[in-house]
Amino acid sequence: MMPNVFLVNPVFNEDELTAYWHYTMAVVPGLGQAFIDDVAKRSGSLEPTRFVGAIDHPIGDASNHPDLRIQCEDYDILFEHKLDSPLGTDQLPRYLELASRNGWKLALMASNRVEVEDSVLQSTSFVRPRGAGEPPHFLWQDVHELATTSNHHIAREFKEYLEVLGLAHFHWAGLGNPFIDDVAAAELRSIYDAVGRLFSGRGTSCRKRPNSLIYEVRKPFDPIHLLNLGPFPSVQQWDRRLKRPVMAMWLWVRRPGGGDKPLLPSANGYIRGTSPRVFVQDSGDGKPLPYDREVFCERYYYIYLHEVLVESQKVSQERLSAFVETSVNHLQGKLALVESQEVA
Repeated sequence: MMPNVFLVNPVFNEDELTAYWHYTMAVVPGLGQAFIDDVAKRSGSLEPTRFVGAIDHPIGDASNHPDLRIQCEDYDILFEHKLDSPLGTDQLPRYLELASRNGWKLALMASNRVEVEDSVLQSTSFVRPRGAGEPPHFLWQDVHELATTSNHHIAREFKEYLEVLGLAHFHWAGLGNPFIDDVAAAELRSIYDAVGRLFSGRGTSCRKRPNSLIYEVRKPFDPIHLLNLGPFPSVQQWDRRLKRPVMAMWLWVRRPGGGDKPLLPSANGYIRGTSPRVFVQDSGDGKPLPYDREVFCERYYYIYLHEVLVESQKVSQERLSAFVETSVNHLQGKLALVESQEVA
């Protein structure tokens, strides 16, 4: 594997992401210009201009600390960055007032769709994409695509870093990205219906979590207390074998008294004979559910998301069901495991 300066000792938070993006624009020729060209074109309101530089965490005031200031020849844009955390109370209105006071623009860069107040959207100082179906802000996935266009090794390493964070685009044929697009998300939730038919034991309950892509099965069979099913944009932060988005099934067991010893036997590798390959990994975090100190996550099953979500929704549903059935059969000892840590 080629060395990557951004992955030497990663922390994976918004401040680190901002610092790395700032550094990448400073080092890679033409990337900052390509970024501001893309922002201006997609905004429909900004004129093309020359990229001058960027300031990481520019000075705001006592209560406002925006992440990045992009300096251009004709205007400056304050960017607020979001990775996992939500917007703070009145955060964008406060930053908009700060930007307007200084004659700057304001934009939001996020990893998923974020709702933005109407008062911010209506301001001529707020910059956002205007394409049909786009969220009311820019996406880190767009930065990933820009980094892909450069041959510079720092751009390549930053692109890989974004992939580890799950910030690469995923396109479900004809539907878009279920992590961002409402239509694709709704369609993904609809194909979970077939999974519920696989679990009909007494005391078992299945449900789609509200406002989430997670399907939940409670008490499917002993010793599993909880089975969750859903997509991850990346699992590389804890499993470096898989480099693209995955569909995951992760299992929770009840340990009476909250003991440290796992109930499930160790399993790391892939299920023999599976095509597409189904990967298996122990969960090693050792943390119980916050609301039930006896319930621990002990195992993950993965399959690449593009192997499940294909152009035909009927086939997508069948593949999802097959993934769940295969994983359950392995869990119940009906299928063998090939022990492996190979990168896929």
